[in-house]
Amino acid sequence: MSKLLSIILPVRNETYNLLEVCKSISVQNFKEVFEVIIVDDSDPEYEVFVQKCVEVLRSSNIDVVWVKGSKKGVGIAMLSGLERARGITSSS
Repeated sequence: MSKLLSIILPVRNETYNLLEVCKSISVQNFKEVFEVIIVDDSDPEYEVFVQKCVEVLRSSNIDVVWVKGSKKGVGIAMLSGLERARGITSSS
């Protein structure tokens, strides 16, 4: 099924604020109509926070895609997310 909305989260070295964003997304209604695409440009030591975010979203039955970024900046990360999007896009 196509999604109506694709939420693209480009992240680089995010910590607890990323977890708060994912918790907020996880309590939304109509989870079946949107997907979350996380484009991760983080250094290896921050990967644990992205993993926890993915776990929060998946445990709430949200369709989530975790993409490793190219470390070429937020613009390239957004384009990478757009390439994988199946719905109308919204970015943070």
